[in-house]
Amino acid sequence: MRSVAFARRGGARLGRLLALALVLGSATTAAGEEPVRRFEVVVKDGVVAREVRVLKVSQHDRVRIRWSVDRPLVVHLEGYDVSVTARPDAPQTMEFLARATGRFPVHAHAAETVRPEQGHAHGRGAVLRIEVHPR
Repeated sequence: MRSVAFARRGGARLGRLLALALVLGSATTAAGEEPVRRFEVVVKDGVVAREVRVLKVSQHDRVRIRWSVDRPLVVHLEGYDVSVTARPDAPQTMEFLARATGRFPVHAHAAETVRPEQGHAHGRGAVLRIEVHPR
């Protein structure tokens, strides 16, 4: 029993390490275009690392988030109504122009539970939030 508890704690610790998301930074596009903010987020056991639970961008930034997951998930950005479906073998990129300012939750749903005709439930809450600050 003790080794099982240790394995669970060790697995959780490993999960947190694997859940680290890398902020790839921003890149400036051609003159007159919005800057691009790139992020890579890893979702492990339905969570992301505590350090990246808030992604901060500026209004008018083009935002690209690459989602890597350990099980099939539909990732949905509230307020912008943007969704992607990611699988362990097929990370997906969510892209949007940060027009509206504020704090927007991002929810992850098990892919098999999402039925467009019935909507979806948020269960455990947001996996992270995106803060869009005025320029």
